[in-house]
Amino acid sequence: MTHSGGLTDLRALVIGGSGGIGRAVSKRLAAAGMRVCVHGGRSRERLEATLNEITDAGGQAEGFLAEIERVEDLVEPITARLPFSVVVLAFGPYLEASLLETSARDWVRMAELNLALPGTVLSLCAPAMQAAGWGRFVLFGGPRTDGIESFRTIAAYGAAKTGVSSLVRSAARQLGRYGITVNAVCPGYIATEYYQDGDLERLSARMPDRELITTAEVAQLVERLVTPESNALNGAVIRIDKGV
Repeated sequence: MTHSGGLTDLRALVIGGSGGIGRAVSKRLAAAGMRVCVHGGRSRERLEATLNEITDAGGQAEGFLAEIERVEDLVEPITARLPFSVVVLAFGPYLEASLLETSARDWVRMAELNLALPGTVLSLCAPAMQAAGWGRFVLFGGPRTDGIESFRTIAAYGAAKTGVSSLVRSAARQLGRYGITVNAVCPGYIATEYYQDGDLERLSARMPDRELITTAEVAQLVERLVTPESNALNGAVIRIDKGV
């Protein structure tokens, strides 16, 4: 089965959707006509601000808070709100540390929340999409994690996010027959509110045009991946980093 219409009235879940890239994605999908369910972490103020921006612009949105420290923290909130036609997972803790500075708990946390969590979300949400005969998943990798790379300071994070690429390809192979696509975006240096001004200036200097990528540019790519016309894009792991 294929979905013949546009995005209007499809229901989307955006995990990590109240800040950074996720917030831009939530707003973009709502502007395209989707009914967006926005997951926020611990800040009700940030979640409500995102929902208000969407509704003030004429979009449809609901939201919930769930601080994620373990995979199980998200299972019940998602299960209670199924089904979704589109799921975007714009969440994953970052760790910058050498191997000698990375603790056992750091390794477990990186693997659990950057790899096991996306896998769990796929397992939870895919059955309803399978029953409907259509669905879209977009996961997020990290910088240069579309292939096996070496990293000086993000070994644990990079290893987990590289695993996302394998997960995406396996899920695409298994779910494509049901009209479900699974793709990933690997952002480079993105201008978000999580950086300090000094960080933004330092990172901008690394870019070929000295301009960081905007969250709106990433959201535009995500929208493209979830459209009904994107059936051929399945199992893709796409870098958006200006080649850096």
